[in-house]
Amino acid sequence: MHIFDGRTTAMRLETALQKRVENLRAQGKTIKVAAVLFQEDVGSRYYSEYKRLAAERIGMAYELHPFSIAVPVAEVIAMISKLNQDQAVTGIIIQKPTGRVWRQYNPKPKLTYGEWWKILYQAVDHRKDVDGLHPTTMAAIENGTWEEEGRVLPATVRAVQKVMQSPEFQAVTKQDSQYLIIGKSDLLGKPLYHLLKRQGRAVEMIGKKGFAERMKSGLKLTDADVIITATGREYLVTGEMIKKGAVLIDVGEPRPDLDQKSLAKKAAFITPVPGGVGPLTVVSLLENAVALHQATKSIVL
Repeated sequence: MHIFDGRTTAMRLETALQKRVENLRAQGKTIKVAAVLFQEDVGSRYYSEYKRLAAERIGMAYELHPFSIAVPVAEVIAMISKLNQDQAVTGIIIQKPTGRVWRQYNPKPKLTYGEWWKILYQAVDHRKDVDGLHPTTMAAIENGTWEEEGRVLPATVRAVQKVMQSPEFQAVTKQDSQYLIIGKSDLLGKPLYHLLKRQGRAVEMIGKKGFAERMKSGLKLTDADVIITATGREYLVTGEMIKKGAVLIDVGEPRPDLDQKSLAKKAAFITPVPGGVGPLTVVSLLENAVALHQATKSIVL
């Protein structure tokens, strides 16, 4: 079984991106990412610091705007509006807290967690949507027009694409491989599904219900050549569920969706957590910032 080394690949991509940023700086152009952070969420603070350090290595400016989860939505939107208008800001990130932490600090919410998140992300100018999560960006991905519209893919989708472009992945897959995506999130499942469909891939996407039905029927995941999973359910996929020679990409966080120990004797390829897709997601996010700068450099915001 080949274990994909995301850290080494990310380092190589960082070096290439650093050169691009240096060239832009030589032309008097700077890249600046602004991140809205909800500080009660420990994971969000960790990921934000990880991104900040990567941006620093590459030569980008990365500023944090911390808020309490409990503050009125209007206060956060006011900051997002300010960042939208700031011509020095290339891209905006809203670091999403987990639902568990959000509910802990909103015991009697007027909005659901999903409604709260949608309101915030809709406030981001799509031209600065470095995460690629704006509703209009999602629609452009589904329609296949995101590139011509100057949009960027969600960073996690770009990271998975980089895994699929690797020689190691290419060596164990075929054009007619059957793809199975577990998880229907806007962060990965839905946009990746549409991209693979437009590439002519045979792909299926399932959620909790579909996964349960497969387990009950006995089919499990044995019809899939390539499995991409992003559920956040630790050790969801085990060795007895897959066919021999299956290729697996784990986008679980902060713990793996894949039970690597039980999969080791059957899988041909696996991305570990940590050290697989994660490092590639961070560099993909920073690549998005450069792409947005180039797409909007002639537009006055």
